[in-house]
Amino acid sequence: GVWSERGSANQSGRIVTADVDIDAGVVYAASGGGNIWRGNIDGTGWQSLTDTMNIDNITMLRIVPHYAGKRIVVVGHTPAAVYVSDDDGASWQRSEGLGKNAALGGWKRGLVLDDSARTIYLLGNELDLTRGESITVIYRSRNGGDSFEMVAHFDLARKFMDIWAPRYGGDEIY
Repeated sequence: GVWSERGSANQSGRIVTADVDIDAGVVYAASGGGNIWRGNIDGTGWQSLTDTMNIDNITMLRIVPHYAGKRIVVVGHTPAAVYVSDDDGASWQRSEGLGKNAALGGWKRGLVLDDSARTIYLLGNELDLTRGESITVIYRSRNGGDSFEMVAHFDLARKFMDIWAPRYGGDEIY
Protein backbone atom coordinates (compact mmCIF):
# COMPACT_ATOMS: atom_id res chain seq x y z
CA GLY A 1 0.00 0.00 0.00
CA VAL A 2 0.88 3.64 -0.14
CA TRP A 3 1.42 5.25 3.26
CA SER A 4 1.49 8.93 4.08
CA GLU A 5 2.01 10.51 7.47
CA ARG A 6 -0.67 12.82 8.90
CA GLY A 7 -0.82 14.46 12.30
CA SER A 8 -0.55 17.67 14.25
CA ALA A 9 1.91 19.98 12.48
CA ASN A 10 2.36 17.10 10.00
CA GLN A 11 3.86 14.83 12.68
CA SER A 12 2.84 11.20 12.78
CA GLY A 13 1.25 9.75 15.90
CA ARG A 14 -0.79 6.86 17.18
CA ILE A 15 -4.53 6.22 17.28
CA VAL A 16 -5.89 5.41 20.75
CA THR A 17 -9.55 4.81 19.88
CA ALA A 18 -11.86 5.05 16.87
CA ASP A 19 -15.47 4.66 15.77
CA VAL A 20 -17.13 4.18 12.39
CA ASP A 21 -20.28 5.80 11.04
CA ILE A 22 -21.20 3.03 8.60
CA ASP A 23 -24.19 4.90 7.14
CA ALA A 24 -22.04 7.92 6.23
CA GLY A 25 -18.96 5.85 5.31
CA VAL A 26 -16.79 7.84 7.70
CA VAL A 27 -14.15 6.83 10.27
CA TYR A 28 -13.50 8.98 13.36
CA ALA A 29 -10.22 8.48 15.19
CA ALA A 30 -8.63 9.96 18.32
CA SER A 31 -4.86 10.36 18.32
CA GLY A 32 -2.52 10.07 21.25
CA GLY A 33 -1.74 13.76 20.78
CA GLY A 34 -5.34 14.76 21.58
CA ASN A 35 -6.74 15.37 18.11
CA ILE A 36 -9.97 14.00 16.64
CA TRP A 37 -9.69 13.00 12.99
CA ARG A 38 -12.32 12.21 10.34
CA GLY A 39 -11.75 10.38 7.08
CA ASN A 40 -13.54 8.23 4.55
CA ILE A 41 -13.67 4.46 5.00
CA ASP A 42 -11.55 4.09 1.85
CA GLY A 43 -8.72 6.00 3.59
CA THR A 44 -9.12 9.32 1.80
CA GLY A 45 -10.10 12.79 2.96
CA TRP A 46 -8.54 12.81 6.44
CA GLN A 47 -8.86 16.08 8.35
CA SER A 48 -8.49 17.20 11.95
CA LEU A 49 -11.69 18.22 13.74
CA THR A 50 -9.89 19.74 16.73
CA ASP A 51 -7.22 22.05 15.34
CA THR A 52 -8.33 24.79 17.74
CA MET A 53 -8.28 22.60 20.86
CA ASN A 54 -6.57 19.57 22.35
CA ILE A 55 -8.33 16.82 24.32
CA ASP A 56 -5.66 15.17 26.44
CA ASN A 57 -5.55 11.44 27.16
CA ILE A 58 -8.67 10.41 25.23
CA THR A 59 -10.25 7.21 26.56
CA MET A 60 -13.45 7.08 24.47
CA LEU A 61 -14.73 8.37 21.14
CA ARG A 62 -18.23 7.34 20.02
CA ILE A 63 -20.64 8.44 17.31
CA VAL A 64 -24.17 8.20 18.71
CA PRO A 65 -27.61 9.01 17.34
CA HIS A 66 -28.84 12.27 18.84
CA TYR A 67 -32.26 13.70 18.02
CA ALA A 68 -32.45 13.91 14.21
CA GLY A 69 -28.71 13.63 13.66
CA LYS A 70 -25.56 12.25 15.21
CA ARG A 71 -23.29 13.38 18.00
CA ILE A 72 -19.58 12.86 18.56
CA VAL A 73 -18.84 12.10 22.22
CA VAL A 74 -15.23 12.27 23.43
CA VAL A 75 -14.01 11.41 26.94
CA GLY A 76 -10.63 12.75 28.09
CA HIS A 77 -8.89 11.07 31.04
CA THR A 78 -6.86 13.94 32.50
CA PRO A 79 -7.98 16.54 32.89
CA ALA A 80 -11.25 14.68 33.32
CA ALA A 81 -13.69 16.05 30.75
CA VAL A 82 -16.34 15.07 28.22
CA TYR A 83 -16.84 16.99 24.99
CA VAL A 84 -19.68 16.69 22.48
CA SER A 85 -20.19 17.97 18.95
CA ASP A 86 -23.45 18.00 16.99
CA ASP A 87 -21.97 19.60 13.86
CA ASP A 88 -19.34 17.01 12.91
CA GLY A 89 -16.59 18.70 14.92
CA ALA A 90 -17.05 22.30 13.77
CA SER A 91 -17.77 23.26 17.40
CA TRP A 92 -17.42 21.46 20.74
CA GLN A 93 -19.25 21.82 24.07
CA ARG A 94 -17.96 20.60 27.42
CA SER A 95 -20.44 18.47 29.38
CA GLU A 96 -21.82 19.75 32.68
CA GLY A 97 -22.40 18.09 36.05
CA LEU A 98 -19.17 16.17 36.35
CA GLY A 99 -18.47 17.53 39.79
CA LYS A 100 -16.24 20.34 40.88
CA ASN A 101 -13.55 17.79 41.72
CA ALA A 102 -13.57 16.02 38.35
CA ALA A 103 -10.60 18.09 37.16
CA LEU A 104 -8.59 16.62 40.06
CA GLY A 105 -9.30 13.05 38.96
CA GLY A 106 -9.58 11.15 35.72
CA TRP A 107 -11.82 8.88 33.64
CA LYS A 108 -10.73 5.26 33.36
CA ARG A 109 -13.57 4.14 31.11
CA GLY A 110 -16.48 5.60 29.19
CA LEU A 111 -19.17 3.53 27.52
CA VAL A 112 -22.46 3.99 25.71
CA LEU A 113 -25.33 1.58 26.27
CA ASP A 114 -27.32 0.25 23.33
CA ASP A 115 -30.60 1.51 24.82
CA SER A 116 -33.08 4.03 23.41
CA ALA A 117 -31.44 6.94 25.30
CA ARG A 118 -27.86 5.88 24.43
CA THR A 119 -27.05 6.22 28.12
CA ILE A 120 -23.42 7.14 28.75
CA TYR A 121 -21.54 5.89 31.82
CA LEU A 122 -18.16 7.07 33.08
CA LEU A 123 -15.92 5.30 35.60
CA GLY A 124 -13.15 7.29 37.17
CA ASN A 125 -11.78 8.84 40.28
CA GLU A 126 -12.03 12.23 41.91
CA LEU A 127 -10.78 13.82 45.08
CA ASP A 128 -13.10 13.85 48.09
CA LEU A 129 -12.08 17.23 49.50
CA THR A 130 -13.66 16.61 52.91
CA ARG A 131 -11.46 13.56 53.51
CA GLY A 132 -8.56 14.44 51.24
CA GLU A 133 -8.75 11.02 49.57
CA SER A 134 -9.34 9.76 46.07
CA ILE A 135 -12.63 7.90 45.55
CA THR A 136 -13.95 5.86 42.63
CA VAL A 137 -17.03 7.36 40.97
CA ILE A 138 -19.59 6.40 38.34
CA TYR A 139 -21.43 9.14 36.47
CA ARG A 140 -24.35 8.75 34.06
CA SER A 141 -25.84 10.84 31.26
CA ARG A 142 -29.25 10.19 29.76
CA ASN A 143 -29.19 13.22 27.45
CA GLY A 144 -26.37 12.38 25.07
CA GLY A 145 -23.63 13.80 27.26
CA ASP A 146 -25.04 17.31 27.75
CA SER A 147 -24.90 16.72 31.50
CA PHE A 148 -23.97 13.98 33.95
CA GLU A 149 -24.99 12.94 37.45
CA MET A 150 -23.03 10.86 39.94
CA VAL A 151 -24.81 7.54 40.49
CA ALA A 152 -22.27 5.75 42.70
CA HIS A 153 -19.05 6.29 44.62
CA PHE A 154 -16.72 3.84 46.33
CA ASP A 155 -13.80 4.16 48.70
CA LEU A 156 -11.87 1.56 46.70
CA ALA A 157 -8.99 2.60 44.49
CA ARG A 158 -10.12 2.76 40.85
CA LYS A 159 -7.40 0.39 39.70
CA PHE A 160 -9.48 -2.43 41.17
CA MET A 161 -12.69 -1.49 39.38
CA ASP A 162 -13.92 -1.50 35.80
CA ILE A 163 -17.21 -1.31 33.89
CA TRP A 164 -18.30 -3.04 30.72
CA ALA A 165 -21.38 -3.23 28.50
CA PRO A 166 -22.14 -5.03 25.25
CA ARG A 167 -21.75 -2.67 22.31
CA TYR A 168 -24.81 -3.96 20.48
CA GLY A 169 -28.09 -5.56 21.50
CA GLY A 170 -28.01 -4.96 25.23
CA ASP A 171 -28.65 -2.30 27.80
CA GLU A 172 -26.93 -3.96 30.76
CA ILE A 173 -23.87 -2.59 32.47
CA TYR A 174 -21.46 -4.79 34.36
